[in-house]
Amino acid sequence: MIPQKKTADIHELFRVKSGCVFGDLMSVLTIMKGIRLAYNKDIKKEKERIFDAINTVNMILSLLPSMIQETIANKEAMYKATSTGFINATDWTDYLTEKGLPFRDTYQVTGNIIQCCEETNQTLETLSLAEYKEEHVIFE
Repeated sequence: MIPQKKTADIHELFRVKSGCVFGDLMSVLTIMKGIRLAYNKDIKKEKERIFDAINTVNMILSLLPSMIQETIANKEAMYKATSTGFINATDWTDYLTEKGLPFRDTYQVTGNIIQCCEETNQTLETLSLAEYKEEHVIFE
């Protein structure tokens, strides 16, 4: 039906089901937050959410080994996807911050590097160390 679709249904269903488990958690936390030390009838509703979460997790865990075994990863496509769109720009900002550069400056330096990449049709991985050092001497 959707020929361009690459993600298997089971992967998407697992993602949805994990959201349901988080929803159950939030329900339980909300129900329990106002309960005093003594028994309250609210606890009956909390158990429904806990059992639903346990059943969902058990179902996912029972299918997970088969899913992993049948999943074929296209490493080349994955690498290509991570090297475009500057997905790792945050890593450069963290790197500069760890080197002692104030965040305000790391933000500007990283922005300049991305602009350089766009102007020269490069990625963060293809820039040379010399090009990084042109933006800031802190790069090693």
